[in-house]
Amino acid sequence: MGRPKRRLRILLVDDNESIRDALSDLLTDEGHAVVAVAGAIEALGNLGAAPDLIITDLMMPGIDGAAFLATVRERPLWKEVPALLITTCRRSEAEGALLAVGVAAAVLQKPFSFEELLHAIDECTTPRRGGRRNRSRPR
Repeated sequence: MGRPKRRLRILLVDDNESIRDALSDLLTDEGHAVVAVAGAIEALGNLGAAPDLIITDLMMPGIDGAAFLATVRERPLWKEVPALLITTCRRSEAEGALLAVGVAAAVLQKPFSFEELLHAIDECTTPRRGGRRNRSRPR
């Protein structure tokens, strides 16, 4: 894999240890700084400086990914942080969960390739003309 266009600070939230470790290792190998945590409660307990991107699973025990994103969006410095929701649910179901809590995020359905993940990250974090990030949903 090539080096990223820019080094991102990524908060990775997933209760599945093997997925969390694999994604963390791959993203670190790509040159990103990754903070990986096992769930939303752990992530909420350790919020500091806002990252460049949040990657979170939807289906987690306790607080799910959509509710986690809604909670962090209440913090002014975290309000505009782009988010990528990864899920085994159908994309329409995941988007419905996000809509229910009023959170915008891209959705990537599992299983996905590492190339698809990198493309989704690029789509979420690339500024568009006019200074806004590209909010299109990866396919």
